[in-house]
Amino acid sequence: MHTTQHRQREEISPSGKRKAGEEDLGESLSARETVELIRQTIKGELQVVSEVKAAMDHVKQRIDCVEAEVTKQMGGTIQILNKITDKQDTQGKHIAQLRDDQEGLVNRIELLEGKMASFSPAVSTASTEGGEKTPAIIMGGWPEDQQASATLEKAKEMVRRLRININMEHAFVPGVRRGYAIVPYGPQGGETPEQMRTRIRESLTKAKEANVKLGTRASGEAQNFWMSISQSPERRRRAHFGKGREQVTLGSGVAIGDGVV
Repeated sequence: MHTTQHRQREEISPSGKRKAGEEDLGESLSARETVELIRQTIKGELQVVSEVKAAMDHVKQRIDCVEAEVTKQMGGTIQILNKITDKQDTQGKHIAQLRDDQEGLVNRIELLEGKMASFSPAVSTASTEGGEKTPAIIMGGWPEDQQASATLEKAKEMVRRLRININMEHAFVPGVRRGYAIVPYGPQGGETPEQMRTRIRESLTKAKEANVKLGTRASGEAQNFWMSISQSPERRRRAHFGKGREQVTLGSGVAIGDGVV
């Protein structure tokens, strides 16, 4: 019996050793798997960190681009604001100049009104027994937008040039810009009414025969210097304020009144 038990122990012992070896092997495999798992985990975390770093670098580049673009736009905006400021300064100077010009224009109008008022008695004074108003001659042909002072000077120069026997002392231009001048006239040097009429007719004829060209109309026709006998002052004022016959005929370059030449 003892021998039998001993044999049984011998038979059991190799089997027990094999089981212990298998457990050691299993534990060894489990440790490697754990290490591998840890390694893979660390690798994944490193990859995530790398991706985060790349994303942050990309964001930083975009921020740099945005900052550069904003700086560029701000620089352009500042330039535009500087230009606007310069334009405002220039406009302010222009407005001040316009204000000065307007004041000068007002002064010139007041001066012209004073001159016209001083001429009115001469034009309105009765010169005949029938109580007719002092007659006047209209001479023109210059641009309608020409300054009154320039028109008056050119009218006087034309009378001197053509040696027309008309006194230009009381000549005037009725407005700030006109292309014609009005010249009141009367007897000179004790001449009779008939002699005065003869002198005026000769003056009109001389102006017509001179055929002086002053420019060209929009139609292409020549614009010549002209002279005519004016209507009465009362009718002329009504035509002026009513934009009637005087405005139409002057705008077309035709003289007003009887005896147009």
